[in-house]
Amino acid sequence: MKEESDKINSLKKPVSRVIDNDNEGMLFDEDGLPFWSKFSKVQKDSEHSVEVTDDELPMDSEVLLEVQAGLRKLVKMPKIRIVMDPYAPLDYLKSRDKIFFTAEVIFSNTVRSMVNLNDEISNEEIISKRSRELGQISIEEPIKITRYDENNPLIYEQVPI
Repeated sequence: MKEESDKINSLKKPVSRVIDNDNEGMLFDEDGLPFWSKFSKVQKDSEHSVEVTDDELPMDSEVLLEVQAGLRKLVKMPKIRIVMDPYAPLDYLKSRDKIFFTAEVIFSNTVRSMVNLNDEISNEEIISKRSRELGQISIEEPIKITRYDENNPLIYEQVPI
C-alpha cells in the first residue's frame, strides 16, 4: 500500500508559484480590479476596431420584407472548395475568415436561415403529411403476467391477470 502512495506522490508535479511582475506582486490594481482582469494589448485593439452591431444589422420582420421587396440584396456564399483540416496551419485557417466571415455573408446566411425556419414552421402540407404517415397506434392490453423465481430466473410461470 505504501508503495502505491509513493508512486502517486512521485507522479505529482510540484506547484510553481506565479508572480505578477507588472503589478509589483499586488493582487488588485489602482482601480481595485484583480490584475488578471486587465485587458491585454490584443483585447484593447479589438475593442477599438470597428464592428457591425445589432443596431446596424437588425434581424426582424422588416429585414425580411426589405429582402422580399428587393431593397436589400443577399450575398451568396463564395464558391470555393474547402478542405476541413483542423490540423492545417493557423495562418491558413485564419485566411479563410476574410472570405467567409464578412458582415454581408453572415447577414445573408442569417436572413436565409430565418426564412427557411419560417417556411418549415408554417408549411401545413408537411405537417399534415407527417400526421398521415404516423397513422393510428394500436396498443394491446396485456392478458398475462410473467412471474420469475428470485433464486433461479430461468424458472418462471405465466399467470392470467
